[in-house]
Parts: sequence; structure tokens; C-alpha cells
Amino acid sequence: MQGARLLYPPLQRPYPPLFFGGSSAEAHELAAAQLDTYLTWGEPPAAVAAKVADVRARAAKHGRTLQFGIRLHVIVRETEDEAWQIGRASCR
Repeated sequence: MQGARLLYPPLQRPYPPLFFGGSSAEAHELAAAQLDTYLTWGEPPAAVAAKVADVRARAAKHGRTLQFGIRLHVIVRETEDEAWQIGRASCR
């Protein structure tokens, strides 16, 4: 949108940092081209490394560098099985 104005302009310049996560090729490309920080889930280290490498390579093609973060949820229950049941249910 061109010519738009914000009622309360951001303090950060030129804009507030943008965070984003997604695992598809399209999400990786969007992050590489337009965002400041790519977020991944807490997955096995090799899976996280592969995502970071892919997004980093895509960003380099755009002449950009990104920051990276991991989004985690800690679920605590009496047993490991209960925690996994709650975790799986919350992902639906």
C-alpha cells in the first residue's frame, strides 16, 4: 500500500523487526526475501540445521542476512506419556 500512514509510527527505523516461521519452500522463500528473523520449531538439531541452511542460502541470493530463533513450548505433566498426549493435542 502506498501513501498509508500509521496513527502511532514505529520507534524502530525503518520499521519494527519482522519475525516469521514456516517449513514449506514458499515460507522459506518469503522469510529470505522479506523478513528479519526466521523462527523454527524445536526440532531435532539436524532438522533445524537444514532449515537454517536453506533459509540462509535463499537470503544470500537476495543479498540479505537474517537472524534465527527457535520457538519452543514446554509441557510438563506427571509422566512423559501425559506430556506427549497434551503436546500432540495442542498441535491439532
